[in-house]
Amino acid sequence: MKVTHLKNIIIVALAVLNVFFLGFVVARGVKDVSVRAETHRQLQTLLLQSGIDLNVKGIREGGTLFIFETKRDTEWEGAAAEALLGAVTALDRGGNITEYVGVDGRAVFRGGGEFEITFKAGAVDGGTDLVKTAERILGDMKISVIDTAQNDQTVTAMCALRGIEIFNCTIDFTFVDGDLTSMIGKHAGNVQLAQTPVEMASCATALMRFVTDVDAGKYSCAVMTGVRPGYNLFVSAFDMSLRPVWLVETDTGIYYVDAQSGDIVRQSA
Repeated sequence: MKVTHLKNIIIVALAVLNVFFLGFVVARGVKDVSVRAETHRQLQTLLLQSGIDLNVKGIREGGTLFIFETKRDTEWEGAAAEALLGAVTALDRGGNITEYVGVDGRAVFRGGGEFEITFKAGAVDGGTDLVKTAERILGDMKISVIDTAQNDQTVTAMCALRGIEIFNCTIDFTFVDGDLTSMIGKHAGNVQLAQTPVEMASCATALMRFVTDVDAGKYSCAVMTGVRPGYNLFVSAFDMSLRPVWLVETDTGIYYVDAQSGDIVRQSA
């Protein structure tokens, strides 16, 4: 048998094998989608028994997320302040608060990740696109975000870790007469993997945990409009961490269900 003929046979065999595996993967994907859809329908039926209308189109499933330890990063704070305000002087205000004073304004950073930066008039021109200006500033500060939205003269950015939302870490930019006057927000500092995987593939457990509290009278809602996975920054007197949570949007507010412990926290106003 000629070598070229043998090569052709091998190529055809490999092509057939690839088609087989592709068909298997597609079939598996279709089956998984079908199973998820059926699970969502069952959830919808179950929640109706508790008087809750679940919008299944608002459910966004996830994969595996991890718990991260985080701590204050004073080096980052100083570098961020200097990038925006020019040369700065650091002042210890006590209570785990540091103020940076520069030629273009002042910045205040707190131990729980909160910060506030105010700019002198004319220090930062918002330009013709306020969102792009906000994104450029976040890039200068080396803050990763997943979404930005403009509402008149304000821009809000959602912080992210590895492309996943950190729900309670947002940054608000305020512009007046085309100039940036202030930015206020919360940012997770030095992030270190804690090597604790949490499976986020199904939201059913989180929803049932929430409904249990609704049935017990702890919370109330009639409609669930959205459910999606992400992170929350948790701050205590001893440490800080980024923990995987399920965000549950309802007609009475937004709730976070800890994916590991099942603890529920309502978003503060």
